Amino acid sequence: MKIIIIGAGPGGYETALVAAKRGVEVILVEAGPVGGTCLNEGCIPTKAFCKNAQFLDELKESEKYGVGKIDFQLDFSSVIERKNAVVDQLKAGVEGLLAHKLITLVRGRAMFKDEHTVTVISPLDEPRDYTADYIIVATGSVSASLPIPGADLPGILTSKEILDIRSEK
Repeated sequence: MKIIIIGAGPGGYETALVAAKRGVEVILVEAGPVGGTCLNEGCIPTKAFCKNAQFLDELKESEKYGVGKIDFQLDFSSVIERKNAVVDQLKAGVEGLLAHKLITLVRGRAMFKDEHTVTVISPLDEPRDYTADYIIVATGSVSASLPIPGADLPGILTSKEILDIRSEK
Protein backbone atom coordinates (compact mmCIF):
# COMPACT_ATOMS: atom_id res chain seq x y z
CA MET A 1 0.00 0.00 0.00
CA LYS A 2 1.08 3.57 -0.66
CA ILE A 3 -0.28 6.86 0.71
CA ILE A 4 0.30 10.50 -0.11
CA ILE A 5 0.17 12.97 2.76
CA ILE A 6 -0.11 16.65 1.89
CA GLY A 7 1.39 18.70 4.72
CA ALA A 8 4.40 17.99 6.95
CA GLY A 9 3.17 19.68 10.11
CA PRO A 10 2.56 17.57 13.24
CA GLY A 11 -0.52 15.86 11.77
CA GLY A 12 1.22 15.01 8.52
CA TYR A 13 4.64 13.96 9.72
CA GLU A 14 3.31 11.96 12.69
CA THR A 15 0.92 10.11 10.36
CA ALA A 16 3.79 9.45 7.95
CA LEU A 17 5.92 8.00 10.75
CA VAL A 18 3.15 5.71 12.01
CA ALA A 19 2.34 4.54 8.49
CA ALA A 20 6.00 3.84 7.69
CA LYS A 21 6.43 1.87 10.93
CA ARG A 22 3.51 -0.28 9.75
CA GLY A 23 5.16 -0.94 6.41
CA VAL A 24 3.23 1.60 4.33
CA GLU A 25 5.10 3.56 1.66
CA VAL A 26 4.56 7.32 2.14
CA ILE A 27 4.96 10.30 -0.15
CA LEU A 28 4.95 13.36 2.14
CA VAL A 29 4.45 16.64 0.29
CA GLU A 30 5.35 19.98 1.89
CA ALA A 31 5.54 23.44 0.33
CA GLY A 32 7.33 25.04 3.27
CA PRO A 33 9.56 23.93 6.11
CA VAL A 34 8.64 20.74 7.95
CA GLY A 35 7.03 21.11 11.35
CA GLY A 36 4.10 23.32 10.42
CA THR A 37 2.95 26.62 11.84
CA CYS A 38 3.55 25.74 15.49
CA LEU A 39 7.20 24.83 15.02
CA ASN A 40 8.12 27.54 12.52
CA GLU A 41 6.02 30.59 13.33
CA GLY A 42 3.92 29.93 16.39
CA CYS A 43 4.27 27.98 19.61
CA ILE A 44 7.96 27.10 19.54
CA PRO A 45 9.47 30.48 18.61
CA THR A 46 7.09 32.20 21.02
CA LYS A 47 8.14 29.87 23.85
CA ALA A 48 11.79 30.61 23.08
CA PHE A 49 11.06 34.34 23.55
CA CYS A 50 9.12 33.62 26.74
CA LYS A 51 12.11 31.73 28.15
CA ASN A 52 14.30 34.80 27.56
CA ALA A 53 11.74 37.03 29.28
CA GLN A 54 11.47 34.62 32.22
CA PHE A 55 15.25 34.61 32.60
CA LEU A 56 15.35 38.42 32.61
CA ASP A 57 12.64 38.52 35.27
CA GLU A 58 14.66 36.11 37.40
CA LEU A 59 17.78 38.28 37.01
CA LYS A 60 15.82 41.28 38.30
CA GLU A 61 15.02 39.32 41.46
CA SER A 62 18.54 37.95 42.00
CA GLU A 63 18.92 39.66 45.38
CA LYS A 64 16.13 37.43 46.73
CA TYR A 65 18.49 34.51 46.13
CA GLY A 66 21.49 36.13 47.77
CA VAL A 67 23.07 37.29 44.53
CA GLY A 68 24.16 40.93 44.51
CA LYS A 69 22.79 43.39 42.05
CA ILE A 70 23.46 42.13 38.55
CA ASP A 71 24.11 44.49 35.68
CA PHE A 72 23.19 43.17 32.27
CA GLN A 73 22.50 44.39 28.77
CA LEU A 74 20.05 42.74 26.40
CA ASP A 75 21.36 41.91 22.93
CA PHE A 76 18.13 41.44 21.01
CA SER A 77 19.86 40.03 17.92
CA SER A 78 21.20 37.24 20.14
CA VAL A 79 17.66 36.58 21.36
CA ILE A 80 16.57 36.16 17.72
CA GLU A 81 19.58 33.93 17.00
CA ARG A 82 18.71 31.71 19.98
CA LYS A 83 15.08 31.46 18.85
CA ASN A 84 16.20 30.53 15.33
CA ALA A 85 18.63 27.93 16.70
CA VAL A 86 15.86 26.30 18.75
CA VAL A 87 13.55 26.17 15.72
CA ASP A 88 16.34 24.89 13.44
CA GLN A 89 17.29 22.15 15.90
CA LEU A 90 13.69 20.93 16.14
CA LYS A 91 13.23 21.08 12.35
CA ALA A 92 16.40 19.02 11.93
CA GLY A 93 14.97 16.50 14.39
CA VAL A 94 11.77 16.19 12.36
CA GLU A 95 13.78 15.88 9.13
CA GLY A 96 15.84 13.14 10.79
CA LEU A 97 12.71 11.22 11.74
CA LEU A 98 11.44 11.54 8.17
CA ALA A 99 14.62 9.92 6.81
CA HIS A 100 12.81 6.58 7.13
CA LYS A 101 13.31 4.29 4.12
CA LEU A 102 9.54 4.19 3.40
CA ILE A 103 9.06 7.98 3.54
CA THR A 104 9.81 10.23 0.58
CA LEU A 105 9.68 13.93 1.41
CA VAL A 106 8.73 15.92 -1.68
CA ARG A 107 9.14 19.70 -1.60
CA GLY A 108 6.45 21.67 -3.41
CA ARG A 109 2.73 22.44 -3.63
CA ALA A 110 0.35 19.57 -4.25
CA MET A 111 -2.68 19.85 -6.52
CA PHE A 112 -5.20 17.07 -7.01
CA LYS A 113 -5.17 15.55 -10.48
CA ASP A 114 -7.67 12.80 -9.66
CA GLU A 115 -8.75 10.76 -6.63
CA HIS A 116 -5.43 8.89 -6.46
CA THR A 117 -2.98 11.36 -8.00
CA VAL A 118 -1.48 14.70 -7.05
CA THR A 119 0.73 16.92 -9.14
CA VAL A 120 3.52 18.52 -7.14
CA ILE A 121 4.76 21.86 -8.34
CA SER A 122 8.19 22.84 -7.09
CA PRO A 123 10.04 26.07 -7.84
CA LEU A 124 13.15 24.00 -8.59
CA ASP A 125 11.75 21.12 -10.65
CA GLU A 126 9.21 20.40 -13.34
CA PRO A 127 5.71 19.44 -12.11
CA ARG A 128 5.58 15.76 -11.20
CA ASP A 129 2.68 13.37 -10.63
CA TYR A 130 2.51 11.02 -7.64
CA THR A 131 -0.08 8.27 -7.33
CA ALA A 132 -1.17 6.34 -4.24
CA ASP A 133 -3.98 4.22 -2.88
CA TYR A 134 -5.01 6.95 -0.47
CA ILE A 135 -4.39 10.69 -0.09
CA ILE A 136 -4.48 12.42 3.28
CA VAL A 137 -4.80 16.20 3.47
CA ALA A 138 -3.02 17.47 6.60
CA THR A 139 -2.47 21.09 5.69
CA GLY A 140 -3.00 22.34 9.24
CA SER A 141 -3.40 25.99 10.04
CA VAL A 142 -2.04 29.39 9.14
CA SER A 143 -1.84 32.54 11.20
CA ALA A 144 -4.88 34.76 10.77
CA SER A 145 -4.98 38.54 10.51
CA LEU A 146 -7.82 40.79 11.47
CA PRO A 147 -9.81 42.09 8.49
CA ILE A 148 -9.53 45.73 9.51
CA PRO A 149 -8.63 48.82 7.48
CA GLY A 150 -4.92 49.55 7.64
CA ALA A 151 -3.85 46.01 8.49
CA ASP A 152 -1.74 45.94 5.33
CA LEU A 153 0.03 49.28 5.88
CA PRO A 154 3.83 49.46 6.17
CA GLY A 155 5.04 49.00 9.73
CA ILE A 156 2.14 46.77 10.79
CA LEU A 157 3.49 43.53 12.22
CA THR A 158 1.65 40.22 12.19
CA SER A 159 2.40 37.36 14.55
CA LYS A 160 4.76 35.97 11.89
CA GLU A 161 6.79 39.17 11.34
CA ILE A 162 7.07 39.95 15.05
CA LEU A 163 8.99 36.69 15.54
CA ASP A 164 11.74 37.89 13.21
CA ILE A 165 11.95 41.49 14.38
CA ARG A 166 15.58 42.64 14.68
CA SER A 167 15.24 45.34 17.33
CA GLU A 168 13.63 45.61 20.75
CA LYS A 169 12.46 49.15 19.97
